[in-house]
Amino acid sequence: MLKPVMLKEEIAQRFVDRLCASIPYNVNIMDPEGVIIACRDSYRKGSYHDIAHRIVAGDLRELVVREDDPRPGGVLPGVNLPVMYHREVIGVVGLTGDPDQVRVVAYSVKTALETMVEYEELKEQLARRQDRKRLLVTMLLYDDGVAPEDLDVLARHLGYRSDLFRIALVLPGAEGISERDFRKIVRSNELHTDQDMTLFASRGSPVIFRAVSRDSCRTGGGKRSVTDYLAGLDEAHRRWGAPLPAWYAAGTVQTSLVAYRRSFHHALWVSGAGLAGRERYRFFADHAREYLFSLLPPEELRGITAPLREFCGADSLAAFRETFDALLAANMNIKEAAARLDVHRNTVMHRLERFQEHSGFAPLRSPQDRRLLELLYQGVL
Repeated sequence: MLKPVMLKEEIAQRFVDRLCASIPYNVNIMDPEGVIIACRDSYRKGSYHDIAHRIVAGDLRELVVREDDPRPGGVLPGVNLPVMYHREVIGVVGLTGDPDQVRVVAYSVKTALETMVEYEELKEQLARRQDRKRLLVTMLLYDDGVAPEDLDVLARHLGYRSDLFRIALVLPGAEGISERDFRKIVRSNELHTDQDMTLFASRGSPVIFRAVSRDSCRTGGGKRSVTDYLAGLDEAHRRWGAPLPAWYAAGTVQTSLVAYRRSFHHALWVSGAGLAGRERYRFFADHAREYLFSLLPPEELRGITAPLREFCGADSLAAFRETFDALLAANMNIKEAAARLDVHRNTVMHRLERFQEHSGFAPLRSPQDRRLLELLYQGVL
């Protein structure tokens, strides 16, 4: 249930003080109970205003008091009008004076006061949303024991559906671009939707949880969808005259809010996995095997690979590493690997033959040899 909007005494008094500096009339603002909460004559603050109470109780649009009208003690001639917010009466504003003279001014004051209330409420809503977003960052990324139902409620308050698939996209923060400006850039991406979460991690680095469809994940189009989104984000940076991010890192697709932190950590890992200069769009899925190797204790990995390294020869392994990495990236396609290395395909074949002569490994023909070499190279990192 939404919290009802109330006329705040401090804001109402500030409004009256500014207004009375430019008009000669006395202005009173009353709450829905008829109590004066702001006025020109400070001695009246806190006193009961019967006319205001009658306006609220009787749902009246206007109540005019003239000099010769019978009226309760303390009530002066003037025009009293309800203060509305979204069709609800939240108070009353009254101008003292001859009703025929102050009526037009009273309606202008009513409009100005209602506009100010809307503005102040909008500011509070934005502040509450930002507070909720900061809380969402903490709960999503850093809270180990967060309850799934609490995350769902908070996400719903912020307008995010909790039943969507999302993937974490991490990029380096750019100097000179504020969080506010970055959000504008992101929103100008034509592929950005209101279900894509734009958040900022503890060090101010942007992270976007991009919503992806179940169908695209099922058909293998999830990566293409993310690549298109990142290309759109690049274009948005260009339109705003902002420098392009040096890289983007994508984590894993997750199906529940409590698992988003895992995607975030995967994106962080692939962003720092020694891929500088090799890949601008870095997908965790392309390096999952390396990630799994990285979880092994170094001593254990060296113990497994030491005999194999000795058998193959350290020099031979070192000379072949760049070629082997290119072959892996090209799914063992000779022509594509040669293009990645900027050499002729015969050069790649020659390196393969020499390595096989020295080590006995045939990674092109034997999947088992290929897996052993991956383990070897991970072990010498």
